[in-house]
Amino acid sequence: MPTPFIPPHRRRKPSLALLLAGLSLVGCSRTQADWNLARLSSLSNYSWSHSIDNGVSPITLTGVFVNSSNYEFRMNAGAQTRVIGSQVFEHLGVAPLGNFGWMLLRGQRLPSEGEVPVARHFFDIVTNTAAYRTKASGPCRVAGEVGTQYLIQSRNGGPYAQRGQACVASRGGALLSFSFFASGSGPARMGERFVVTRIGGFRSFPVPSTASPFAGMGCRFAVTHAANMAQALKACAKNTP
Repeated sequence: MPTPFIPPHRRRKPSLALLLAGLSLVGCSRTQADWNLARLSSLSNYSWSHSIDNGVSPITLTGVFVNSSNYEFRMNAGAQTRVIGSQVFEHLGVAPLGNFGWMLLRGQRLPSEGEVPVARHFFDIVTNTAAYRTKASGPCRVAGEVGTQYLIQSRNGGPYAQRGQACVASRGGALLSFSFFASGSGPARMGERFVVTRIGGFRSFPVPSTASPFAGMGCRFAVTHAANMAQALKACAKNTP
């Protein structure tokens, strides 16, 4: 049966509510639907590097993330932190503090200094559509993993403009690399870089020995950092305050 003809002046126009609903669906970023923090930080058994430049004292963190209960990282190739389950161990390195042993830190377990906080920062940026624009720019490859590269740019211009890029794995949606910098005119390019350097092949870290962690340390430092007060008092008896 043919569709009856309806004169244009009698045709029903779409309501404002339907128009707004359509616009909201069109404007909804696909990245917001596909990306979430769990997927971005889902990678395990990998090594990474994270450089942070605040314009004063750059910091470089490197580490191996076996899983959420077993990982290790270093700061500026010196002090070493290892997390085993709910325990946190620290080794202060060889120089300039001396060759100290591992010690068990008091307090709560630390979060990973690897992809988890970087993924959170990236996720906060790309979901803040009012402040930033994000668009796919083609394929990328990091540590042998194929992904999609995204370009990020703040909507404001001038000396406070920010821009960056990221590579998100096609398989699983993990964050493989991320760089984000302020594009100011000063000599220091403030921002951060994160990259996965290798995926797979890492063994779990063992629980380090803390039999004599305070050899050569001062009494005050030993008491401040000791999880075992008997060890600290023993160190105080042998070391100068």
